[in-house]
Amino acid sequence: MLGARRVVSRSRFQGLLQALPSALRALAPINVIEEITKPITLTFRLFGNLFSGGLMVAVMTTLLPIYVVPFGEIIWKPFDLFIGAIQAYIFMLLTILYFTFATSNEDHNDAAHEVLHEASH
Repeated sequence: MLGARRVVSRSRFQGLLQALPSALRALAPINVIEEITKPITLTFRLFGNLFSGGLMVAVMTTLLPIYVVPFGEIIWKPFDLFIGAIQAYIFMLLTILYFTFATSNEDHNDAAHEVLHEASH
């Protein structure tokens, strides 16, 4: 299994280098770093969005009077859960797209890269 992964990753890397013009081959390390950091940045983005919901509840309980806090939480928590579900769904879709492109051995067309680039921003 590990040998197959090495062959796939090695052939993908060689395919990337062959597709680049000679002037752009010097930028290959930047492309490798980009491929590694995509899932990491998605993880930080998801964590930040989910953490902000809990932080908003903490701010509301600190700043609002004690008799208003339960009503604020009743209103805020469903909204926070909805936002968290949307972020988790987006994270799941982008992760599937990144892994699909990373493990495919086919030549990538420009339209697929544009869709992936637009979806990540």
